[in-house]
Parts: sequence; C-alpha cells; structure tokens
Amino acid sequence: MEDSEQALENFTQAMRLASASALPMAMQAAIDLGVFDMLAPLCSGLRSVDIGARLGCRDPESLEMLDRLIGVLCCNNVLACSEGCYILTPAAKHFAKNEDGVSLAPLLRLNHDRVLKAGLLFELSPYLLFIYTTYVFRSGVKDAILEGGNPFSRAHGMHVFEYLGKDGRFNQVYSTAMFNHTTVIVKKMLKTFKGFKNVKTLVDVGGGIGVALSLIISMYPSIKGINFVM
Repeated sequence: MEDSEQALENFTQAMRLASASALPMAMQAAIDLGVFDMLAPLCSGLRSVDIGARLGCRDPESLEMLDRLIGVLCCNNVLACSEGCYILTPAAKHFAKNEDGVSLAPLLRLNHDRVLKAGLLFELSPYLLFIYTTYVFRSGVKDAILEGGNPFSRAHGMHVFEYLGKDGRFNQVYSTAMFNHTTVIVKKMLKTFKGFKNVKTLVDVGGGIGVALSLIISMYPSIKGINFVM
C-alpha cells in the first residue's frame, strides 16, 4: 500500500501527464502574443493587467483568459511572480530573441505545427473541430511501429523534405525554426568547442541554407567551407 504522501505525489504526476498538452499550447499562445519578448528586457516584470494593456486586451473575459494562460506558465516554472509582477525564469529567456535576434520560439512552433501533428503524437487537437486529424496523429506513431515506415510519410504520403517543396507556409515555419535553433546551438558550441582550429576544409552534408557553416567560418575564416545539399 502507498502511504498518503506517496499516493498524492503519484496522483499529481498522473494529473500532469493527463494535462501535458496544456503547457505547449500555453507556450505557443504566449509566443504568438509576444509575451516572452515583452518581458525579457524588464527586470521587475509586469502585472498581468499591464501585460493585457500592452496586448490591447479591453474586455474582462480577455484579461481572465490571459490570467489563466499566465497561471499555466507559472505552474510550470516558465514565468515567476514577484510582488504581483511576472518575470521570465532563466529557462524561459531562451524563448525571447537574444542579441542575434534568434530564440527557441520558432522550434516550438515547428514541433507543434499542424503538419507535424498530423504524423506525430505530440498533443490532441479539439475533438469536434479536427476529428479526422486527431485520428491520424493518434494512430500515426502506433501504426508506424507496427507496420513500418515513418509517421510523417504515412500521414502525408511523402517524405518531409518533399512536403516542404509543396507547402510554402510550412516551409517558412520549418526554415525559421532551423535558422533560429541552429544559430542558438552552434554559437553555444563555438564558445567551448575548439576542434575547428586546425581544420582546412569543412563539408556540411545536408546543411540547408548554410547557417551552421557560416557561423563556424565566421570564427575560423581560414576554413574552406562546402555546404553540400542535394
């Protein structure tokens, strides 16, 4: 038998799992509203009513919904509250644009885009509105495991890179995410990794638009860079 404290902890964890889709949806809403970029430069933060004013919220229902959104972010340590004002936690700062104008926000958008959700089990969409889509990404991962193939191809009938050539909107989402994500990661890597010092030629196979290669060469200009893309 579980003791009462352990039982409560287990139940709390089960509730977190059951409600797991709430956080990414709240994160995406906050990103789309510009909350992270709004709070990033403010050391003392803002009250929810001030955030609402900057967003142009005028009716009580909008402010109530904003409060609920902020509550979800606070419960998950994305935002912190100090004397009634909300500030970004250290982890959340990575979703606001940095000195290079990039962040992890586009990566979150990509991972929760409806195109990927149609093939991968990330979160459930509203049942009545997207009943067909819900069926597809509920079954996509399971069917791929049992029957072979990959979830994206099963959902869309083609490889993701073929799909990018046919869907301009998703191509933009994907490219923005890759540019931001690559810039953040490679710049952090170059601060500590010194393995490129003696490299003369560097080939980036499948390097996309060459973001990683250009960042490396900007620090090591003697390198001859080749961005190899089929």
